[in-house]
Amino acid sequence: MLLNGWPEDTYTVGGHIHGALNFSVSWLNQLTDQEIMSQLERMHINKSCELILYGKESHILEAKLKNLGFPHVTIDENMINNAINSNKQLAKLQHFEKLVQFQMVTF
Repeated sequence: MLLNGWPEDTYTVGGHIHGALNFSVSWLNQLTDQEIMSQLERMHINKSCELILYGKESHILEAKLKNLGFPHVTIDENMINNAINSNKQLAKLQHFEKLVQFQMVTF
């Protein structure tokens, strides 16, 4: 899911669908299944929820959620494009343009 406001690869604008929650695929390799379930519970996501995923790695999250027993998971690969084409305003983090991607920072 997109949250930081930068365009994702093929999109000319960035942002996320209003009301969408960010669950980074990168967390999947860093957390145990129990920790993932706890994080989802904190986000008020349970197995009775109907989940619609979008973003370039949503298929990875879909597989993990189904493996954890979430039966109502689908992917909408056109969600952002449909929002853009229907002139819906995408949500962005406040002052997102001042954020710096990790790859750009040198220590």
